[in-house]
Amino acid sequence: MIPLYLTKEFLDDGFYFEDDIAFIDDEYLVADYEETFEKRKKRREEYKRNNGKSRSKRYTQDYKKRIEKDYAEYVYDETKQKRCRECQQFYPATPEYFHRSWIAKDFLSPKCKVCNREERREWQKEYNKTRNQNLSPKQKLDLSMSSAIRDTLKKKGTKKKQKWETLVGYTCEELCEHLESKFVGEMRWENYGINGWEIDHIYPKSKFVYESCDDPGFKECWALNNIQPLWCFENRRKNASISKKWGNAHLKPKYVRS
Repeated sequence: MIPLYLTKEFLDDGFYFEDDIAFIDDEYLVADYEETFEKRKKRREEYKRNNGKSRSKRYTQDYKKRIEKDYAEYVYDETKQKRCRECQQFYPATPEYFHRSWIAKDFLSPKCKVCNREERREWQKEYNKTRNQNLSPKQKLDLSMSSAIRDTLKKKGTKKKQKWETLVGYTCEELCEHLESKFVGEMRWENYGINGWEIDHIYPKSKFVYESCDDPGFKECWALNNIQPLWCFENRRKNASISKKWGNAHLKPKYVRS
């Protein structure tokens, strides 16, 4: 439907301010809108005939296929130089120095990998701060367990493809109950984390031998009887030591380094 202020009847009656005459008192505005309206009407009819696939959508799909083909077959010239938009330094225009991007004309990101890495690191810090402020202590425990197990397996060359609760054999609620039973002094869930208490492996996890989460050494390392709450400063002093002072000298796990 044509808006009232662009209809011929409205223009003929003259219901408009004098300042608007230069804008709406031209016949081409009405003609142009009527032509656009007819084009949209034809496009909707074409959309229905093609079972919901409009011409613009088909064009976008074809264009994306061509771009993906060019992206896969593009050959980079190592003699060319490209300037980073962030640090203004020149680097060879190759994927070695720039991340690939199918949007750009040269299929390279405008920022070098070093600047992208720094920007991503700063963003991750800010994101973690805002995210942790809105989480309960038990939700933080869930995230810390997940990240700790993921980082441990990553060092072994494997990936965590399941939820950490499935890998260790107990739930987050069971872990919370176990930690609460070992609270000492002023330990409580409100002071869990930085400058408070944190999760400690009674027998250091670096001493266990395993290659994947299916090995018995992994189960023994992350078992409940090997996990306790410990103040941060004490955990730093303990590090990976084994002595009577820390109460782990008498322990003799099966799957540890000799």
